[in-house]
Amino acid sequence: MKTKKLIYAAIGLLVCFSLVRLYYTLTDDFRLSNINHEIQYHSEWDFAHLSPLEKEQLKEILSQEFKYLGKGAQVYAFASADDRWVIKFFKFKHLKPSLFISLLPPIPPFKAFKEANIQRKKRKLEGVFEGYRIAYLFDKENAGLFYIHFNKTNHLNLAAHLIDKIGFHHTVDLDQTVFVIQRKGQTLRQTLDDYLQKGDLNTAQARVSQILDMYLSEYEKGVWDRDHGISHNTGFIADKPLHLDVGKFSKDDKMKNKEVYKSDLLHVGYKISSWVHDNHPAYHAQILDGLEKHLSMILNEDAKVRQPF
Repeated sequence: MKTKKLIYAAIGLLVCFSLVRLYYTLTDDFRLSNINHEIQYHSEWDFAHLSPLEKEQLKEILSQEFKYLGKGAQVYAFASADDRWVIKFFKFKHLKPSLFISLLPPIPPFKAFKEANIQRKKRKLEGVFEGYRIAYLFDKENAGLFYIHFNKTNHLNLAAHLIDKIGFHHTVDLDQTVFVIQRKGQTLRQTLDDYLQKGDLNTAQARVSQILDMYLSEYEKGVWDRDHGISHNTGFIADKPLHLDVGKFSKDDKMKNKEVYKSDLLHVGYKISSWVHDNHPAYHAQILDGLEKHLSMILNEDAKVRQPF
């Protein structure tokens, strides 16, 4: 009898675990509660002021439905019906203390642990927001950013109409919600994949050079991206390069110095070379050759990229 109970309990736990995994697979755990969080007002986040024309454009953008596109480490993304825009909502589930932490009593030995966790999450949230702020203020075009809304407001009077991963509809009051509107692009890996599958090596090499040029233009502003997920964090709108994720942007005037940015740029080249090596090995030698020639021209010295093997 005891053995049967243990078996039933194990089966019950397995079923529960499977249902939870199924829920996460089907929904990516998108819930309105996961994109809402009480955030203290920060004056430095009051920077996305729109002109009357831009306000009308914002209204027009938000007049359409947005369908679930996917999730990243920090955001849920929804694509507009005209496929030109993405609205991003932050995953506060990962940017705020968990329910378990909030329930810990503020007494030793829990107090120090609780406070450390709260401060760590606060730094993480503010770090992500700072990345977007830097991108908006210093690299808006390359970041494809149209509007950022970090502080709560009462003047937008706009809502986002969302369709989630399983087809449920949601309406979000944007005055009360943190969100970002960004131009929708295609990832670098998809762009290179499209051209290399067609055997269009020349255009693929041109796109690689454009990405390198974009990074150089940012270094010249003292801006750099600490996240080197180049193949999925950068991309294109038609033939214009852009960053798709700017949550790890930083500002440091030292990056204007070639001797400082050189290693970062070579690492960008390495990441591109690695992706081509893994996904289109037949074209790797040619892409690498063109990449190194362009880097040598940029740096005005012989540049070699570390090999991914």
